[in-house]
Amino acid sequence: MIPYSIVPDADQPGCELDLDDLGPNRFRGFATMFSYGNGRVEGGEVCSSDTTVQDYDEKFIEKLLDLKPPQRVRDYLQHHLDYSIRNLGGDAPFLDQFECVILHALEQHYKHVPATQVARTWFNKTMDNIHKQQRRERDHFLSEAFRVAHEHNPSNPFSVNINPRELGKHLGFDEGTTTRIMHDLVDDKLVTSGLGMHMLLFTAQSRRYLEQLHGEDDPQANPPAINIHASHRATVLVQSNSPNSAQSMGSQDVLTEVRSFTEQLMAQLVRLETMVSAEQTADIKADLEYIKRKLDAPEPSKSLLQTAKNELVKKLVGLPIDVAKSLGMGMLALPT
Repeated sequence: MIPYSIVPDADQPGCELDLDDLGPNRFRGFATMFSYGNGRVEGGEVCSSDTTVQDYDEKFIEKLLDLKPPQRVRDYLQHHLDYSIRNLGGDAPFLDQFECVILHALEQHYKHVPATQVARTWFNKTMDNIHKQQRRERDHFLSEAFRVAHEHNPSNPFSVNINPRELGKHLGFDEGTTTRIMHDLVDDKLVTSGLGMHMLLFTAQSRRYLEQLHGEDDPQANPPAINIHASHRATVLVQSNSPNSAQSMGSQDVLTEVRSFTEQLMAQLVRLETMVSAEQTADIKADLEYIKRKLDAPEPSKSLLQTAKNELVKKLVGLPIDVAKSLGMGMLALPT
C-alpha cells in the first residue's frame, strides 16, 4: 500500500502537494555490456522492475526537500496525513511510514537542513495532539462505563461486568478505537478484561482515577441516556434521571459502620506497615483517604461509601493470613 497522495490522473493536474504517479514499472539502469574483439556485443539491456513503496519514499523526500520556504513542509505533511485519514482508514499508514522511513532518512542524511527540523517539529506536535485526543477518548469511555455500571447496580457499580464492544458502539467509536482504548485501560490497570475484549471489570485504581478526573463530583451524577448490553446478554437501559438510579440503602447505619471501620483500620496502620510491603501500605492508605473525604462530604453517598469499604475489605482479605487475622475477622466481614 502506498501511504501517499498521488496525482489521480496524469492528464489532469492534481494538487501541487501530490506525488507524481510513477507508473507500474521503474527504469533501473542498463545491464553490463561486453564487447569482444570480433565485434560481438553482449549485455547492455535496459533493466526495469515493478514500482515499489521505496520508490515513492524517495520521491516523497525529494519533493519535501525542494519545498520553499521550509514552512511549506507543514502543509505538505498535513496534506498526506489528511489523505491517509480519508482514504486509508486512519492516520497510522502515513504516520508509521513517515516516522520509520522518511523522518529516519531525513535525520540521517539531512539533519541540519531546515526542512528536516520543520518535519520533526510537525511530527512531534501531531503525535502530541493525537495522544491528547486518545486520552480524552479513553477517559470518556471509562467515565461512561462507570455511569452505566452505577445505573445498573447503584449499591455496587464496581461489580458490574460491562461489554466494552457494545459500549463503544453506543459512544460512536469504531471497533479499532474501542480495542485501543481497552488495551490502554488494561495496561494502566484501570480495568480487567478477558480474551476477545468481551468484558470490562473495574479495578480499585479506576475508582481513584475517576475521582481525579471528576474532582469531588461523583462521576455517576446525571448519567446520559444510553443502551448497553451487559456481558450476561441482558439489555440494560439507562436513562437520565431514571428512578433506578436513586441511591437507597436498607440500613441507616451505613455511615456509622463505614466511619467505625475506617477509624479501626487507621488505628492498625502502624502495625500493618511492619507486616506488608510499602506499596501495599500506600495503596491501603490511599483507599482510606478516599473514604475519609467521602465521609466528610456535605452529603455523603451511602452506596459509594459502602462500595469503597467493600473493595478495601476484599483487598485486606487478600493479604497474608497472619495479617488478616491480626486485623480481626469481624472487621473483614463483607455484607451478604
